[in-house]
Amino acid sequence: MKVCPICSTDFPQGDYCPADGATLVDKQRRDPLIGKMLKDMYRIESRLAEGGMSLVYVARQLSLDRLVVVKLLRAGMDDHDFIQLFFREARIASQLNHPNVMHVIDFGNTDDGMMYLVVEYLRGENLSDLVEKRSGLPLENVVWLLEQIGAGLQAAHQMNIVHRDLKPGNIIVARVSGDHSVAKLLDFGISKPLGEGDLKYTRLGMVMGTPGYLAPEQIEGARNIDKRADIYALGAILYFCITGERPYTGESPQDIMNRQCAGPPPALRENRLTDARNKALEPVILKAMALRPDDRYPDVQAMVRDIQNRAHAGIAEYSKAMEMAPPNPDVYQFIFYGEIRGDVELQDTQEKLKAALGLSDAACARLFSGKRVVVKKHLSLGKAKKYDEAFQAAGALGQIEEMDTATRIDPAHSMDERSMSQPIVVAASTLAEPMHLGSQPPPFGVQGYTHPVAPVLDDEGDTTIAPQGTPPPFPAAAIKPESAGGRSRLRLWSVLTVVLLLIGVGYAVPVVRYSVFDWGAELAGWQAPRGVSEERVSLGMSAAFSGGARELGRAMQLGVDLRIREINEQGGIHGRYIELRALDDGYEPVAARHNAERFIQPDGVFAMLGNVGTPTAEAILPVALQDRTIVFGTFSGAALLRKSPPERYVFNYRASYEDETSALIRYFVEEKEVDPRMIAVFYQDDGYGLDGLKGVEDALSDYGVRPHEIAKFSYQRNTAQIEGAAQGMLGRLSDIQAVVAISTYTASARMTKRLRQAGFTGPFANVSFVGARALAEQFKELGAEYGEGVIVSQVAPPYDSYATGVLRYREALSRFYPNEQPDFISLEGYIVATLFFHALEKAGRHFDTESLVNTLESFDGVDLGIGETITFRASNHQGSHRVWGTQLNRDGAFEAIRLSKKETL
Repeated sequence: MKVCPICSTDFPQGDYCPADGATLVDKQRRDPLIGKMLKDMYRIESRLAEGGMSLVYVARQLSLDRLVVVKLLRAGMDDHDFIQLFFREARIASQLNHPNVMHVIDFGNTDDGMMYLVVEYLRGENLSDLVEKRSGLPLENVVWLLEQIGAGLQAAHQMNIVHRDLKPGNIIVARVSGDHSVAKLLDFGISKPLGEGDLKYTRLGMVMGTPGYLAPEQIEGARNIDKRADIYALGAILYFCITGERPYTGESPQDIMNRQCAGPPPALRENRLTDARNKALEPVILKAMALRPDDRYPDVQAMVRDIQNRAHAGIAEYSKAMEMAPPNPDVYQFIFYGEIRGDVELQDTQEKLKAALGLSDAACARLFSGKRVVVKKHLSLGKAKKYDEAFQAAGALGQIEEMDTATRIDPAHSMDERSMSQPIVVAASTLAEPMHLGSQPPPFGVQGYTHPVAPVLDDEGDTTIAPQGTPPPFPAAAIKPESAGGRSRLRLWSVLTVVLLLIGVGYAVPVVRYSVFDWGAELAGWQAPRGVSEERVSLGMSAAFSGGARELGRAMQLGVDLRIREINEQGGIHGRYIELRALDDGYEPVAARHNAERFIQPDGVFAMLGNVGTPTAEAILPVALQDRTIVFGTFSGAALLRKSPPERYVFNYRASYEDETSALIRYFVEEKEVDPRMIAVFYQDDGYGLDGLKGVEDALSDYGVRPHEIAKFSYQRNTAQIEGAAQGMLGRLSDIQAVVAISTYTASARMTKRLRQAGFTGPFANVSFVGARALAEQFKELGAEYGEGVIVSQVAPPYDSYATGVLRYREALSRFYPNEQPDFISLEGYIVATLFFHALEKAGRHFDTESLVNTLESFDGVDLGIGETITFRASNHQGSHRVWGTQLNRDGAFEAIRLSKKETL
């Protein structure tokens, strides 16, 4: 099948498009922009959509070989205000550098005068289609969605920008970095900064927006539209997500708007809700959609907090009602809609499920028909989980439902106690290319053991997968009775035979042996800690998989997952497979704390591994320490993770920012002969940047430079707004011989380019958190010549070396992720995971948090083959202080450099 680039209709190659009877070639020929190059950077490949004033295309950005979306103002569009609307959309969206707002890549004019806007290419589902297809969302998904959209909208409001056209069609739920979902705001086409005047269409009283979501004051043509109009629209979106229906309907747009101005939307009917618990959010809808702006929430944060509080109360009330209900263990069913994870291939998933469930080709085809398929009814929760585990192991995303209320449950989390906020799972058919992140333990968590099942058709016509009869554990013996004594002797021999067989099977089959050992340990008082079951150990990671630091989070997860795949392929650790639950925090402390709170729930994780970032670590630590949860190998060199004496539950592999900045300052002064008084600092104004700044100050104090004498320039976290800092540095350029940057890759690359364009030729160095590979990619986009000579300190050995540990990493990467390139961050993730799992191996099967901490504190010269041996003690939880040096060459590749003459390469 081909996709028509004009109308997006699927049709066979060479056949006629059903939209208008033209062939694919004819239709492409009809659109002269298909195949056209914009600024020698973007090649237009197909049309996505068209509107009254603009055309939207999919294009390929040649420099990075990635897809982007290009919005073009129609040729001949000479209406000044339409042009201003288009320009304002580009300017506003580019300023909103937030993980929940679509990212703007470029903006400008073509050679023939057409204005264009280039934004990121996202694969996912439009919220309007997604909710209508599911007839509403469960409470946990609703909370997650409003938290995501609320965060993006709050960022706009903080910049005095009102969206003015919020609706489900302007929200996309996309898959990013493996199985992680993110919701993003789109289309700021009629947005307006509060300080700017209206354009002629709004000045003339023309209603711009979508009936049903427009605030009453917009409908009435009020001039003083503010953020409370967006809060009204957010309330309407909340109504739509809960009910699957628009808050107002009518014969015409005018009829809909008249009903909006007359009163609130219809009340929620509990018996028609997908999730009855959503009824608890009705007061939020009524307050957000109040007719008078003064009666609404004062800001988005207040609305989201109210949603969270009422959702928590609703969950608690529902749980209490369930506890009081009479027991009925077989009220669950397992459902499948044909959805698979983004990191697997459809054919591989089908083959695995056919093998695990004993499906015929016909049954498998029905299973993946895209329709609702009841796999099995009348299940206990435990049995339903077994089906869920089997599907997840194959890469398929099924759902457990309660047969009476059919409440949807997110399969990525425990089914016993659901977290208050859970991401929406997006269908794989709409997603980007497979990323192959995430381990795949065998079905049912037992290596080599599955229950044979065959497809049958239930009484209601739904496809049902039902277990076939399984043979008894031992064959029945045909014994001929002779006498009472003979029968007694035979019974005795039978019992002895069974006992001997049990002992033999117990040692031959690991799962049986471990069950016996667990039984003995439990008799002795051992209890499995949270996140540890008979079959697996669950670990948590909070990192940025969206926003400006997303490449760091993705690379760290990749490295950890490499080691997990190796271990699970070998049967796990002491009979348990490793599971990593990686949650997106967008490099935002509030989201990171929320993730940590989810991790310490009863259905949470044993420990946190490989978290990313300093400000997020600052939010996570109080939660983890109070709960006595291990935080191991955080991707941060911050001092707050390295107290003296150390926090008992915090362990670090990497060198500190103090170690890195000290090495860079010594390199500048002693190797490059830079005047220490002429070293400037460019830093991110948060815990990460301030920690690195402190390291620079301490290092320069050894050369007699006091803190107030250092030239310092900063920018805000999760932005790339470096212009203020750049102006400050350019104003003092004659006093600067070298720069140390404690920033993220986008900000660092932009600052480097500004300085190089102004004639600065001195050394520019970054600490490792910048992300070497991501930084190099930024310079490919901005201009490779600006990156030549840029230095990055590293806390892991060169990834192209032939050290034993590095060779193992590259071999694992080649085997499990052949399309991924090695880099320092994923190597660090691999090292961190290797250390942690080495401790799990030493601790034995029956461990808990305290015994694992004791095991870690006994590490003495552990040699992973990376050029450093790792030692932990009760008074020292810092694994390594080693810093390596790297430098970008003119080809955009990193080369090793010596930061000191004492070092060897």
